Parts: sequence; structure tokens; C-alpha cells
Amino acid sequence: MPRLARPGPVLGGWHWQRRALRQQAARLAADGLIATLILLTPSFLPHRLRLTEGGWFEQTGGLWGPSCPGDSLPARWRLADRLRREAQMAQLRRGG
Repeated sequence: MPRLARPGPVLGGWHWQRRALRQQAARLAADGLIATLILLTPSFLPHRLRLTEGGWFEQTGGLWGPSCPGDSLPARWRLADRLRREAQMAQLRRGG
């Protein structure tokens, strides 16, 4: 049986960097890759994941907000650590 899910590149940063990060995600999508873009705010907002019209997945939420069931509040994260964790979760969701 063919494998439907495939890992793709993961981009991430602060929400105020969204324009440049979305441009990168659009370039990856134009090259046929399915990217995941993680945009974080310095807040406790819960995370949301959506597939954009441009063809990449976009996850938004707070640096300290829950992204998975059972995440505790407040979670203590640094940006790099949180992006690494969310990138690993993105690859798992996609079968990587």
C-alpha cells in the first residue's frame, strides 16, 4: 500500500516575521513541497493548525500556549525549544 503522508520542511518564528516566513513557505509549495509554518506570539494562546490556500500548513499560537491535548499551563518554553518540539510534532503528524 502506498504511503500517503510525507515529511516536509518546517519553518518557524515570531508572528511579526510572518511575511518573510510565508514567502518562504510559498516558494517551497511552488517547488512541490508541503511545508509547515509555525508562527508564535509571546502569549498563552492555544495553537491552531490549518492548511492554507497557498498549499502549506500553518500553525499559530502562543509560545506558552497548549498545542497538544494534555499540555500544561503555563508551559515554560524558549522560542528555539518550542519550535523544535512543534517541528517534531509536525513530522509525526505527517508520518515522518
